[in-house]
Amino acid sequence: DLDQDGILEVFITHADQQAAPVTLYKAVEAAGRHFIRIMPLTRAGAPARGSLVTLKTGGKSNLRLIDAGSGYLGQSEPVAHFGPG
Repeated sequence: DLDQDGILEVFITHADQQAAPVTLYKAVEAAGRHFIRIMPLTRAGAPARGSLVTLKTGGKSNLRLIDAGSGYLGQSEPVAHFGPG
């Protein structure tokens, strides 16, 4: 969520090309939508990689894993992003 408006963007680097251009995909904004972002930290203040964040709403549970990313030369923001509606 680059601009912290609750709508996730996709940011892609094309490192396999010499000039290494980037591409940013933005979703269309939906009025009246709500979101919550949770960034778990260690006692030292570092991102708590490997932690599980659970959001319980309306009898349902949603789970997010805080990890370091899953691609070559890639990294994920260490934030659990939920959009319950």
